[in-house]
Amino acid sequence: MSLQPTRRAVISGAAAAAALAGQPAYARSAKRPNILLIFPDQLRAMALSVYGEKNIQTSTFDKLVRASCHFNRAYTADPVCAPARASLLTGLYPTRHGLLENGERLDPKIPTVSSRLSDAGYDTGYIGKWHLDDNTIPGFVPPSRRHGFKHWRAYNSGHHWRHSVYFADNDTPLKPSPANTFEPFYQTDLALDFIGQRREAPWFLMMAYGPPHPPGRPPVRDWSVDIPSRYLVQVDPKAIRFNPNVPRWAQSPNRGAKGKDDQHPGARKYLHGYYASVLGLQDAVTRLLDGLDASGQANNTLVVLASDHGEMGGAHGQFKNGQPFEEALRVPLSFRWPGVISTRKIEVPVSLVDVSPTLLSIAGATPLSSHGQDLSGTLMNGAEPARKSVVCVGRQGKRDKWTAIRGPRFTYAEQQSPDGMQKILYDNAEDPWQQENVAGKRSYKKERNRLAARLRAEHRRIKRT
Repeated sequence: MSLQPTRRAVISGAAAAAALAGQPAYARSAKRPNILLIFPDQLRAMALSVYGEKNIQTSTFDKLVRASCHFNRAYTADPVCAPARASLLTGLYPTRHGLLENGERLDPKIPTVSSRLSDAGYDTGYIGKWHLDDNTIPGFVPPSRRHGFKHWRAYNSGHHWRHSVYFADNDTPLKPSPANTFEPFYQTDLALDFIGQRREAPWFLMMAYGPPHPPGRPPVRDWSVDIPSRYLVQVDPKAIRFNPNVPRWAQSPNRGAKGKDDQHPGARKYLHGYYASVLGLQDAVTRLLDGLDASGQANNTLVVLASDHGEMGGAHGQFKNGQPFEEALRVPLSFRWPGVISTRKIEVPVSLVDVSPTLLSIAGATPLSSHGQDLSGTLMNGAEPARKSVVCVGRQGKRDKWTAIRGPRFTYAEQQSPDGMQKILYDNAEDPWQQENVAGKRSYKKERNRLAARLRAEHRRIKRT
């Protein structure tokens, strides 16, 4: 049963609220912070120049990350939209929250960070793509299935950035004006309206931007239908520099190549649109953060940047996300709270399942029973994260599935298919682009066995929690 907040819990300072919930008190804060969670769809960490991207400059994202405590090795729980989103909200891995792939519904009875914050007196808002109410419902989501989000300007699924339809408290659609407004700009309008409202209680706003997830359905042939031309012209497709693990055949259209993924127009055209959409998204985020500053609330707002999963973008000749590669698994994760959280870079691997326990601890709200760890001690005083590796899971269709563990140096995965189980081991220090599977090498046998045992132990822990 959720703990009902008293008036003191709603409007008092962080110390009183934390004491009420049995959480650590952060005496440096005058009151509980607002929380702004910026959550683009399919934004891989390496698409930001602060994380090493060379093809575009992402100055707004870079500035935000550098003003934060940011985790240089943050990983999704599952590199697919719905399972990853459910893991962030619940702090649970997919085998426990039940969403194993897209097109399924998150059980409304499962506690989430949003329901806990709502119980603790936060004014909760959600803007953008939900994707947790099964794919048969593209639009309206009833309040009973919104997991504690009260202010609602969202739709369930779809990627149509120039003709989006939103819903509030009923199934009457809300449409941007003009109708072809670039979706992130309209979403930012909605966010600034929410931020500008006067309220006694703190607020939690989740901004689920659509880009840089590709628009429409694959194969993506023409990004210009959904992306304003001014962003497309900022990226010269002929000048794109590919990472070493993008094979030459995948860089240009090659639809007849036997055994190759021919459902996409080639990495050059694909990344042209992907990078352009990142630049369009960045302009929306710039305006969002400027609006937060103008509202006078920036110093008491915890701004979190994350994403549900990454993007292969032709790496290893693939354009699908559900694979245990760095491009699909690694996401940005940063926490900015001016004057409270010191700027630093953390190299220890962390997971999306850690976000909810961390936010609830900082807010002094009732914790979840989750697989994640509370990172508030790391954010507030630099304490080393207790866990040194993270688990990621995934599947391709109904029969092929894999589990992986990412540590400070190695990625180890076990991939099960009808043909049997394949072991995968990458030495990310020696092979940062993961081009050689060393699982079968004698020199790596000890490391492979250690990681296999660690992965089994993590599975047991996940089942018990």
